[in-house]
Amino acid sequence: MGTKTRRTFMILPLCLLYLNVFEEVVVYKVRDLVPDPYLRTAILLAIFAAGFTLVGNLLAPWLVSLLETGHKVSKRQGGGGGTAVFYAAMLAAVYAIYYVAYVRGPQHLLPPSWR
Repeated sequence: MGTKTRRTFMILPLCLLYLNVFEEVVVYKVRDLVPDPYLRTAILLAIFAAGFTLVGNLLAPWLVSLLETGHKVSKRQGGGGGTAVFYAAMLAAVYAIYYVAYVRGPQHLLPPSWR
């Protein structure tokens, strides 16, 4: 699998998954803070637009850098198996975040003082 293909198959889904979890946490917090449904919807749309911008400008390039660095290091130190372990670890991290968000609730992704 080439570098461009790897980026396509890993970066975009990871960015969308992280954005989705971010949205879950934001909805949880805004729901308690803003009782008016019209104002809450407007606030959420503004926050989600900012989130899309942050994902495109900050998270995606950071993930590309992380993926390239991790791939080089894991391939150098562990060969083909090291690369597989690296990808499995990345997916396990996403799984753990989603598990907490959907089983325990998005509030458990926040520090206790923010709940």
